[in-house]
Amino acid sequence: MKFFSMLMLLTALVACSSTSSKKENDSDSEEGQISSKEGAPLIYYKEGDLIVIRSCDNASEVNLKDPKIARAKCKGKENRVTIETFKQVLNKIIADKAAEKAKNEAKAAAGAAGGTPPAAGAGAPPAGPVKSAQEKLEDAQIEKQLQFIETYNQDKAALLDLRSTQIKGVFNQKLKDQLNKTVNNVMNQGQNFASDPDDIIYSVLMSLDPNKKKPCGLDGSVEERIKSCASTPGATLNGWKLVLRTKSDREIWYEKTSGLVWGGMLGTTHDHIDAVGQCSQGREENGDLDPSVFRFPTIEEFSRSAFNSDGNPLKSKDYKYWSSTSEGPEVWVYDGSTGKKKLTSRTVVTKDKQNNEFSSLLKLNVRCVGKVK
Repeated sequence: MKFFSMLMLLTALVACSSTSSKKENDSDSEEGQISSKEGAPLIYYKEGDLIVIRSCDNASEVNLKDPKIARAKCKGKENRVTIETFKQVLNKIIADKAAEKAKNEAKAAAGAAGGTPPAAGAGAPPAGPVKSAQEKLEDAQIEKQLQFIETYNQDKAALLDLRSTQIKGVFNQKLKDQLNKTVNNVMNQGQNFASDPDDIIYSVLMSLDPNKKKPCGLDGSVEERIKSCASTPGATLNGWKLVLRTKSDREIWYEKTSGLVWGGMLGTTHDHIDAVGQCSQGREENGDLDPSVFRFPTIEEFSRSAFNSDGNPLKSKDYKYWSSTSEGPEVWVYDGSTGKKKLTSRTVVTKDKQNNEFSSLLKLNVRCVGKVK
């Protein structure tokens, strides 16, 4: 079944949450207008096995009330995540909000305990078992999950049945089933959402906003790092998966077709002799991955990776890269401006003002590649 409906959210990122600004945001949201002082409205929709989150930078041209028109006309950055990743982010948001709720309740209870307790028979609460902090956290999380189901699931009978279930094991299974049903319902049905920071879907989209880059994949195996980066903006692009984004915004990418991991472009150019040894060193452009797995790429690896194709995260026009492939005195160079390869001399001849010729080593850009377990 193809899904052409989309879910949309007007992002109202307000520095302070005053009553007047909240009312203004709600009003604007109902009108389908932009109420955000920062950022652009977000739309998201299901496309095959992925959820696409797109930032509408041309918001004035987009009819946010009509899902099909919004999807067709919205122009801006995209973040593509798997359905499973979307669910994981949603579950984390629910858990975080539950933890915050439990913390606030505990703080309120501690404040109340500092006063004079009411005498027995004068409004004192009935005696009962005192719940641990963990039990209170679990209760808060369940309540947040129930609130989410109640808000986005139209099956009120199922919710009533869920709330009336007393056996813990049966309740947990029903809760899990209804959560999955509600998440699928949210992803597949067109619906407007208020610009409310307390809204769970709002929080999910904010964490997946394609305009917000965050460090990810800072430790673990390549597979673990890819999973860590899965929910970050732009982490999956046309067969490429983000492995690592450092705090200084350096990115390492995994190419599914070849199974290769590509490091970032080195910060300075090098002559070919010097370039050969760069990839075996611990370079910031390769993150903290084991430097022994990186090497100088061949010209075939540049070409097979469709290195300069549209949607390629490593796409970089106007740059030329050395390869490790040579023929006699010349080396194959990958041209980022044309996407083609060219045999090039290791040296370049220049002339001074007196027309005297000088030969010097040609300096070009370098990237490293490797297979990492």
